[in-house]
Amino acid sequence: MYVPPFVPQPTEIPGNVTTERYKVRLGFIRRVALCHFASAVLVAGLMRLPLPELSPEGPILSTFLVLLGMSALRTLARGNKWEPLASLALMPLLLPSLAASFVELGELGFPAWPLGVGLACALAYTLLCGRDLSFVGMFGTAWIASTAAIIVIGLLIGAAPMDAARYAVLNTAYLLYYVYDLGSLLSRRRLGEEAGAIVDLYRDIFNVLGYSIRSLRHWKRHSIWTK
Repeated sequence: MYVPPFVPQPTEIPGNVTTERYKVRLGFIRRVALCHFASAVLVAGLMRLPLPELSPEGPILSTFLVLLGMSALRTLARGNKWEPLASLALMPLLLPSLAASFVELGELGFPAWPLGVGLACALAYTLLCGRDLSFVGMFGTAWIASTAAIIVIGLLIGAAPMDAARYAVLNTAYLLYYVYDLGSLLSRRRLGEEAGAIVDLYRDIFNVLGYSIRSLRHWKRHSIWTK
């Protein structure tokens, strides 16, 4: 008797990175992580530039629309060799919009720097772990180091204890997303598609919604959760 899985299986493409030797997979992960961090540094630099006075909704809506367009491009062009580079070509639209969004969110009490601390700690683990990379270890190590650093930095800059705790919670949520997505995209990308993987770490926020819809359809199809 066939027993359906509780949730639908993740999307996999033939010849994905998970089919490669461990050393090759490790190299792919490090290249993607390093380039993604470089793009985050660029966003941080753009945040330092003078920006026009905008309502908070403007940059956030713009970022949402660019990410939505990137996701649509991947869906429509999945499997085409030019898709990763085409996706990367949209980054000049995304990064300034994302920088402006972070500035506006910072004004609302949700600064971006805790996310940068978490990402830096995750990158440090990725580069320094040798041949013993583990995504569980990446999250655990980065979370412990970044949480401690965020709380200390928050207190040093005069943030209230509750604000420092909120910063740590934001970092925890981001690290969970980043580490999970970095691991899961290995089954959706091939060698040579690092450019697309870098973009995926931004636009895969929509996968949360998409996977939720897939799960609901899966439960309905297989009568899961029904009496």
